[in-house]
Order: sequence, then structure tokens, then C-alpha cells
Amino acid sequence: MASVILTKLMAPQVSLSMLRRRLLAKIEAAGGARLILVQAGAGYGKTSLVSSYVQVARLPYLWYQLDGEDAEPVTFIRHLEEGWRGLGARWPVEPLASRLVSAGFGGESIQDFLAAFVKAVNLLPERVLLIFEDYHLVQHSEFVNRLIERLVPYLPPKVRLFITSRTPPPLPLARYRARGWLAEITAEDLRFTRSEAADFLRELALGEEALDRVLQRTEGWAAGLALFRYAALSGVLPPTGESPRPLGSGPAQDEGESLFSEAPAAGFVAYIDEYLKEEVMRGLPAEQQAFLEKTCILDFPEPEICEALTGGREAARHLAALAENNLFVSALGGGRAYRYHQLLRDYLHRCLKTRLGDDGLRELHARAASAYLRRGDRAQAVAHLFQAGDVPRLVSLLLELAPVLLEGGNYAVLRRWLQKLPEKVVQASPQLLFYRGLGRGRRRFPAGRHRQPGAG
Repeated sequence: MASVILTKLMAPQVSLSMLRRRLLAKIEAAGGARLILVQAGAGYGKTSLVSSYVQVARLPYLWYQLDGEDAEPVTFIRHLEEGWRGLGARWPVEPLASRLVSAGFGGESIQDFLAAFVKAVNLLPERVLLIFEDYHLVQHSEFVNRLIERLVPYLPPKVRLFITSRTPPPLPLARYRARGWLAEITAEDLRFTRSEAADFLRELALGEEALDRVLQRTEGWAAGLALFRYAALSGVLPPTGESPRPLGSGPAQDEGESLFSEAPAAGFVAYIDEYLKEEVMRGLPAEQQAFLEKTCILDFPEPEICEALTGGREAARHLAALAENNLFVSALGGGRAYRYHQLLRDYLHRCLKTRLGDDGLRELHARAASAYLRRGDRAQAVAHLFQAGDVPRLVSLLLELAPVLLEGGNYAVLRRWLQKLPEKVVQASPQLLFYRGLGRGRRRFPAGRHRQPGAG
């Protein structure tokens, strides 16, 4: 089984009133570059920049938001195939993809697939954008790296490849630079200049000194400016920026420690938590605060699943309102699903754990699992059952999924799930031991040849 999560293939929507024209011009000026690498830490605006370029360019695009599961070749291929269909193009390598699964991703089959995919890209009839978001989550995948490395030298001028990442991808970047194939946008580029900050905060009518103070405190960090802007527009901060509790007045930092360092220390977390609590969450209605807390356990909040967690019927309205505020909540696919910024999500999760305790948090994950199961999304249900610690339901579901995973060649997914189970649980189950052995063997069996022991 390789479930396709369609929300991964939807570009986040951003307001065109907040375009980073300086950076969009830099992308346009890199006309000869085959790869646009946008690399910076969390909250620098990588996704917002590329998403705004997609909207302005008005070109067909394939957007693929990556996560750790996409390092598995079958999962990656299936999402790529679905995204390809979204371009209106025929997926040209299906037989090779099936053979790749059968061969266990080795030997000549992988070379054939790579060659066929590169050829397919060159045959696209018009200009196209290919976007791989959060590449750092799959950069340990040899298959994904080989595909991108093979693709870049053969990209035609009509195709532009974008990669966003928090860390340098393991690609031959030096070679790409030397040949003029690479354009880079770094954290330094993504920092707001004074004029950009003034434009972004223009509704606040800040004085010169207040603007300088905000820019100095945030160091041009996009998320920090967004937090300040939202707090001021919500009336929590005076619109002049003059506040009895100025931005950045959280817990004292050690000398030399950057408040917004890429590897945040405890002081950074405490500052973000305090600021979100006092200057942002306090300005939201109580029902929206409760809604955000309960739904922060979801990777991609959707109205249907959110309502199963909250017991209410206003999820679509809450999500739309939160996204319209342009702070850490982004709409995907026209509002069919949403995504919370990781900093907001981390903060909400800490609040939720403090309020509910471990038992309450596990119960919430169990409800999420039940909601996904009712919809038939078993892979998402597995993830939440692990968080819930519901071993009996988890074992039952894994025994259902194991034959499908093996048949589809998803050996790594099966191994990863079985490795997360307590060893005593695996040892107590002949079926789990059987499937763990098959998963380790990386063999693909014909249908019906991997029945559980005792199945007849």
C-alpha cells in the first residue's frame, strides 16, 4: 500500500498583497538556472515565497510537500505520479514503476525509471514548475537524491525546479554553481529589509523609531514580523509599537545567543511560547483557542477530522477565519485542508499536554485514529494509534495492512512500523514475527502467498 495524500500536492495560498518583489525579481533574473534552491531555517518564509511565485507566474506546476514517509521510493513514486496527472500529462513510466517495486529498487530497474522520467520531463508541452517542499525531510533517501541529481542536468529551459529545505541537500551543488545551473535564496536573502518591513507593517503606521525597534528585535525574521503585525492588528499591542511589554522582552538570553537562532535554545522556546500566549492567543476568542489546541495533533487539519476531535460543527468556519488572519495557518487546495506553522503547532502541543496530561493526549489521538478509520485512511490512523499507545487496535490494523504493504513493495514502511512496536508485543505474536521476517527479506510475494500463520 502506498496511500496518496492529496493535500501534499496542493500549493499553500498566500495573499498577493504581501509579495516579496525583491525576491521574485531575483527568481526571474535567474533565467538560466535549472534549480532554484530556497534554503533557510523555520519561519523564514520559504514556502510563502515559492507559493507566491507560483501564483504570479500563472504556469502549470507540480507541488509536492515532502515528509519523512516520502523517503520510501514507492510512496515518492505514487505521489509523483498523482502530481503528474495534475499537470494534465500522461504518466509515462507506469510499467517501469511496477517493475521497480517488483525488483526491490535495485539493479537496472532504477536506472530505467530514472531515464524514463527524465525523458518524460523533456516531453512536457509547455513551461512547467516542479516544486519539492521540505526536502530536508527526505534527504537521507538515496533514491530521491539520485532522481533529482539525474534530473537537473537534463532539464529543458521550459522547466524550473524549486527545492525548499532547512539544510543543504546532498546534491552536487558546487558543480551546479560552476555550470550556472543553480540559483540560491538563503536566510540572509529572506530577511526583511527595512523597506520590506515598512511595507509589510504599513497598516500599523509605525514611526521611524518604532519600525527600527521592531526590525532590530526580529532581525527581519518573517515569522517574528508576522507575529508582531497580527498582535498589533488585533489590538493587543498599541499600533505605534510602543508597548509596556515590548517585542523581545521575554526571558533573558545568554550573552551572544541569537533570539532567533536556527537551533533554538530553551530561551527561544520560552520567548515564542510567552509571546504567542500573551500577544496572539489572548486576542483570539476562547472557542478558537480551544479549537486550535485540540486540532494541533493533525498534520493537515481538515474540517471533517477536526469536528471529530472538537465535537463541534464549525470547523470549516474556524479554519477559514484563522487562515484569513494570515498567521501560521495556511489553506491548502482551496480550503479543503489546512496546515499550521510548525512554531504555532509546537506551542499548541505543549499547551495541550499541560492541560490534558499524557492520558488526555492519548485519548485525543485515539479519537483522531477512529475518525481516519471511518474515512478509510488507515495510514493516518496508524500514526495516531502509535501516539495513543493503543496496542490492541494498532496490532489489529497492522495485521490488516501488512499483506498490502508487502504486495505493494512498501517494505521500509512495514519495517518502520514494526520497529516502533514494543519488542514484547512482536514476540508475543506469530503473525507479527512472520511479517517482520518478510519485511526484512525485502521480497515480493504473489497474491495469497504471504498469509498469516494459522490462516489455513
